[in-house]
This record gives sequence, C-alpha cells and structure tokens, in this order.
Amino acid sequence: MAVARGQVDRALEMIDRAFSGSGSRRDVRLLLLQSRLYLSKSPSRAVLAAREALSIQPKNELAAIALRDALVSDGEAGKAFEVLKDFLGRSGTARMVDARLSLADLHIAAARAYYQSGNSSRAGEAIRDADVLIEQARALAPDKPGVIAARLLWHHAQGQWETLISVAREQLRNQPDDLATAGAAGSILLQAEEPAYRDVAVEMYKHIVARRPKDVAGYSVLGLACRAVGNIPEARSAFEAGLKVDPDNVGLTNDLSWVLCEDQQRPEAAAELVGRVIKAGADEPYLWDTWGVVQYRLGRLQESRQALERSLAHPRARQETRQPAMFHLARTIAATDKLRSRQILGELLNTPTSQMRLSPEEQQEARKLLDQLLSGREAAADRSTSENRRMARVGRAGDAEHGYVRIERAPNEGVGRAADGSFVRRQAA
Repeated sequence: MAVARGQVDRALEMIDRAFSGSGSRRDVRLLLLQSRLYLSKSPSRAVLAAREALSIQPKNELAAIALRDALVSDGEAGKAFEVLKDFLGRSGTARMVDARLSLADLHIAAARAYYQSGNSSRAGEAIRDADVLIEQARALAPDKPGVIAARLLWHHAQGQWETLISVAREQLRNQPDDLATAGAAGSILLQAEEPAYRDVAVEMYKHIVARRPKDVAGYSVLGLACRAVGNIPEARSAFEAGLKVDPDNVGLTNDLSWVLCEDQQRPEAAAELVGRVIKAGADEPYLWDTWGVVQYRLGRLQESRQALERSLAHPRARQETRQPAMFHLARTIAATDKLRSRQILGELLNTPTSQMRLSPEEQQEARKLLDQLLSGREAAADRSTSENRRMARVGRAGDAEHGYVRIERAPNEGVGRAADGSFVRRQAA
C-alpha cells in the first residue's frame, strides 16, 4: 500500500479520487484514513476529515478518538476535551473503553502541565478525573493492555516511579506476553533522571526481545534504550543481533552505523554499512542524514553536503530528521559557506521549545558553532571598519582627486541575538 512506502501524498490523492468517483464523502473508513494521513502533514485538514466522519456516525468511537488526536495536533487540546466528553455523554457509549482512556490521557497531560506551572490544586483535579476514567475502563476491560499503560502514565505524572515499576513488573509476571505494557513502561522510564529507573527501562525492552526474538523492532528499541543510558557496547550488540534476524533492515543498519561513527569513532566501518544499503537502493531521509555525518567525519565535505541536502529535500523528511540534518549541514558548510551556516543555525535555534527536536547536546554544539561564526564575522567587520577609516583618511588626504570616498557601513545581515538571548534573523540594510 502507498502509505507503507511512505508516499503520503500519493495515498491522499488516491483517497480524493475515490471520493470523486463515488460522488460523495460518506465513506467513514476513508475519512478516518485521510485524517490519520493529514495528522502530521496538515492537522487542520485532519480535524476536518475526522469531524466529518463523526458527523456521519456520531457513535463511532474511532472517529471520536481521531478527532481528539487531530485537535491535539492542531493545538486545540481544550476542544479535544469537549469532543470526548460530549461523545461519552451520548447514549450507546457507556461501555466504550478506548474513548475513556483517550480522555484520561488528556487529563494526565493537563496534570503534568499544571504540576510544571506550580498549580498543584488544578493538577490534583486532573489526576482525580483521570483516575475515575481509568477505573471505569478497568471495570469494563480488566485485561486490556491500554488500561495498564494509562495507569503507568498516571503514576508518571505524579512522579511515582517506584509504584510505576511495581505495577509494570506485576503485570508482566501475570501476563508475560503483554508487550504493550513493557513498551509503555520502558518509554516512560527512559525519561527518568535517576539512572536506576532508566536501567529498568532497558530491562523492559530486554523482556520484549526475549518474548519476540524474531521481531526486529524489539532489537531496535532495546538498542536505542541502551544507547540512551550510555551503554554503547550493549546498544551495538542489540543492533547487530537484530541484523542477524534481518540483514537488510535499513533502520537497524542506520542505527548501528550511527553508533559506530559517533560513539565508537569508526566512520570507515559505518561508511561500509550505510554504503551497502544505499547501493542496494535504500532511500530514507534519516539514512541520508547519517551518510552525511559519516562523510563529514571522513573529511569528505562535498559528499557530506550533498547527502545532507538530499535528506532535507526528501519528501518524507519530518522534523525529527530535518532539524538534526539542518544542524549537520550547518556544521559541514561552516568553513565554506559561513553566511548560510549562520542562517541555518539561527533558524534552528530560534525554534520554539515545544517544537525543538535537537538533543540538548546538539543544541549546545549548535550554539557554540553559531557563536564562533558570529565572532568571526564581527572580527572581520572590525578589520573592514578599520580599513574603511584608513581609506577614508587617505581619500581626504589625497585620493579625493580620484572622485571617491569609501562609505562605512556596519554589516547587519544574517543572524543576531535578541534582547532575551534568542536568535533572530535581521534584514540587511
């Protein structure tokens, strides 16, 4: 199917043709698919498609949840609350579990935001509302994995790490094949600051691999978790084990290559791996980004620039790939195209915090590079200004007969700092 190949635009065109051919937009299944495809591409269009589906089938739980997801992506969490509350108030929805869990998730997210802002009273209200919904869902479907996952998120919002771990481990003892719970616990625990809790995240992903040794996705998340806790040898081992199951897996090849290049300083070995899958026809934006970094480490700046430009121009490139690729490109061209490097870094570092996809370490390195480029520009400006003044004096002393006097103008193109320390683009005079 087109979506499986990442060809979202083509899939959307096929849906539009299907609607045109039928002469109406009454196919709820297609509307929900359209909403999902638009979710990252155009959240406002995703909202329209999901709302249309819900209007056709007012008791369709999938439509209600799709509208909730689209509204959240569109920055309308308040409206998402209203949609689900209204839906669960309708007759015929009393036994719907997923809508309750979806609404509980909104309350949990609100609680986290209230805790962060210091509003413990409102946070407590949101936690209580979520608790009621999770208990309702548990009563309706006690064995549903999503119920346990919601409870884990509920404990996480309150910082109850030990209880969270206890709940996850007990669930896995009782139902060892509940890999959804293992995955949810692992994902949450990786966010902990305490190393011991992050180690439990690795334990959860090892459980997944042990239960599904032929599923390469398990090796991927295990490797990423090991790398996140700083255990590079185990990360490499996980990726290599996954490649034994599926030697041509592009994602695992990419991740192993990154570890070899960036963590173990072996860009030559990484180049051999990435080059093999590229030669075989692999074409993924994240792969071109990795290839660009490998070439940079090998000192092949032109090849690095070409690969990174290709990553950024790729139709499937999302912000998770685009932002790192922008930083890598700015670093690659810093010596050969300083102006563009400054512009890229300025745009990147001026990204709102909620939309930032660079790691803290990458952000720090990007700021350091921009500071260096700005310092170099200012030094050049000082030299230019000194030379201008000297020539102006020469002009007044004797060069005026030639009919010119140099005009001094401080350079102000490119990127500068705003009063709050953020980076802003300034227009040239």
